[in-house]
Amino acid sequence: MSEIQSIIQRLSGQAAFEKGKSLFESNAVLDFSVENEQIRGQVQGSFVYDVSLTIIGKTFDGGCSCPASEGFDICKHCVAVLLQYEQRISELDSLLNEGPAERVEGYINTLPAADLKKALFEFVKKDQETLSQWVMFADINLGIFEIKDLKKEITKSLPLKDLWKYEQVRNYFSNARLKVQRLLAVIEKLEADVGIELIEYGLLRYDKVMERIDDSGGFRFGVYYLLERSLVDTFHKLAWDVDRKVDFLNQLNNIEFLSVDFGDIGLKFIKPENKMLEKQYYKTLEATLKSTMSPANKKRIANSLVRYLIDSAQLKKAAEIKASVASTVKDFEVIIDECVSNNELSLASKYIKRAQGFAQHPAERDLLIKASLNIAIKQKDYESAISLAWSTFEQSFSNESYQILLSLYNKTGLDVTALMANAEELILNSIQTDIPERLRNYEPIISFYLETGQFEKAYLIADVQSVSENQLHVLSYTCLTNDMPHKALILYKKLIHQYVSKGTKNDYQIAIDLMLELEEKSSFMPDGKKEIKKLYQELISVNGDRLTFVQLLQLNFSEL
Repeated sequence: MSEIQSIIQRLSGQAAFEKGKSLFESNAVLDFSVENEQIRGQVQGSFVYDVSLTIIGKTFDGGCSCPASEGFDICKHCVAVLLQYEQRISELDSLLNEGPAERVEGYINTLPAADLKKALFEFVKKDQETLSQWVMFADINLGIFEIKDLKKEITKSLPLKDLWKYEQVRNYFSNARLKVQRLLAVIEKLEADVGIELIEYGLLRYDKVMERIDDSGGFRFGVYYLLERSLVDTFHKLAWDVDRKVDFLNQLNNIEFLSVDFGDIGLKFIKPENKMLEKQYYKTLEATLKSTMSPANKKRIANSLVRYLIDSAQLKKAAEIKASVASTVKDFEVIIDECVSNNELSLASKYIKRAQGFAQHPAERDLLIKASLNIAIKQKDYESAISLAWSTFEQSFSNESYQILLSLYNKTGLDVTALMANAEELILNSIQTDIPERLRNYEPIISFYLETGQFEKAYLIADVQSVSENQLHVLSYTCLTNDMPHKALILYKKLIHQYVSKGTKNDYQIAIDLMLELEEKSSFMPDGKKEIKKLYQELISVNGDRLTFVQLLQLNFSEL
């Protein structure tokens, strides 16, 4: 028992204390405030009793309007109020370490209800927009509110204007967002079926507004997300039966909005635990696909249904629906991936063949080859897999595709040395020798040599050919950490000089960073410190007219 509780018990006696504690724990204290040394409260008993107490040092004096107290004895109602006071003291102590907002909230909780009501009224009166909002609150409470009035307010909050200038559009939606936010707070006070009608009206108005505004900055989304979130939240509050809710969601699917896109309506509006609504909605959605609608709307509805069918382990049906609206390889990709991951390999192969008729670009054809490769590997058809893997490698010369080939060669016991030689020959043959050397692309072969540990070959090309800075850096560091210090130093010098020659402060800093990296790893080089000093002097000598670079160099290598 706390110190305050011991004092309360001593003042009231054990029996009154226990009864008062029960009142406090059952939330019988209806009103409570502390001002200066006065504690006031109202407690629900047989009637509502008024409690008035005074803090005197570490004790309390006063009483209650009940017959047991008669204004001067500490009764059970006084106990309940004093326990509320103890809780408030504890809350205030914890607020000492909180932020400003929390401390203000704690202070507000100590104020009498009458003072708070007065302060709120004064605050509401000061701003015309806030006053207008509270007039609507009041009219709802009085039962005289008219829906048509709120529709007018929604229309006023989203006026029709021809706007395209960035600042004008930003200001328009900034003002609209505040007004719509206030109106949605009013709509929350209404019955959900009325609210849903008003929010839908707001979305239609928003869509009409967007016919005349060019919002390249995306300022409209602040208003849109307010309306969308409110629509979803209000839908969850509806007391409608399943059929009526399904009709409403289908209505949303069929409205041809220009600037409103709910995405997957079922996923957005239906809670996962509402299985009956979910099942009924997607059943009607499948029937909807047979009706006449725009291709874009049909594809959106089909994608929503496909997602549900996949989640419900109805993969074959999902594949049929997806294929019925597919018009690109990308459309087939989802269903192919799902079929492969669920070991429906023959089904995946079927849709790969259908997708091939839509492939128009090398990247799309490569995607389908990779899908076929995954199927062949899963089926352990290594002969087909190797053939497909070579096709993929020839398209990209990527390290990933080489590693797939290497894995297949290891599994089948084929000659890995021959694989490496054939891959190298393919890449070398791809280099266009009929164009000037400075324009030839040597990156794939250098990347291959790095992947296969042929660092000497990679160095021989990079030393004389034009190579990207990123790849040259990777090769330089690789040589440095793989017992090729002399070659690493040559490449680092080449790379540093390349950056310095660009002449920008950013490039100068990159050159300095490379110098610092080389210095950090100088232990990998014989006479490493000596080589760094020689490079430093060389850079000073060659770049004497680049004062900014020289200053950076001297700042970072003052000891040299």
